[in-house]
Amino acid sequence: MFKRKLFFHNADTGTGSAGGQDTSSQTQPASTPEIDYDKIASIVEGKQKIAEDTVLKNYFKQQGLSGEEMAQAITAFKSQKADATPDVTSLQQQLTQAQASALQANLERNLQLAAIEEGLPVGVLPYVMKLADTSTLTLESKPEDFKAIVAKVLEDVPALKPNKEESTGFQQIGSTGKTQQTNQTDAIAAAFGL
Repeated sequence: MFKRKLFFHNADTGTGSAGGQDTSSQTQPASTPEIDYDKIASIVEGKQKIAEDTVLKNYFKQQGLSGEEMAQAITAFKSQKADATPDVTSLQQQLTQAQASALQANLERNLQLAAIEEGLPVGVLPYVMKLADTSTLTLESKPEDFKAIVAKVLEDVPALKPNKEESTGFQQIGSTGKTQQTNQTDAIAAAFGL
C-alpha cells in the first residue's frame, strides 16, 4: 500500500504540519522590518516636487511660453509660494517666548498677592520681586509656595518687614480741630470773665 503523509492543521496558529509533527517550534518569529520615516518623507517630498514641476511646465507650455519664460515663471511661482508659507521655526520661537512671558507674568502676580497678604506695603513690592527666587515656581505652585518665597526674602532682608507698631487701618493726618476749638472757647470765656 501507499504510505501517505497526514497533514494536520493547527487552528490556533494557522499553520499545518506534515506527518503529525509539530514544526511550529522550529520556525523563527518573523522580525518586523525597520522603517525609516525620515527617508519616506524625503522620498515623498521629492516626488511631490517632481510632480509640481511637471504640472507647472505643462501648464506654462499650454499657455504658449518659451523654455526661458517657463523657467522664469516657475521661479516666480516658487518664490511666491515660499513667501506665502509661514516660517514654522520663527512661529515656534514666538510661541515659546509668549508662553514664557505669560508664565513670568502669572508668577509675578501670584508673588505680589502673597506679599500683600503678608502685610508688606506696596512700596516694598518691587524690592521683594527682585530678591525673590522664582526658579522653583510653576503654574501648579500653590499659594503656600509663594508665601514661603516671600518669607525667605523677608528672612534674608529683615528691613523689608513691615513695622508692627504702625497701624494699617485709617490714619489721621493733621489736627482733629478739637484742641483749637477748645482754645478759642477758653479765650472767649476769659475775655468775658467767665
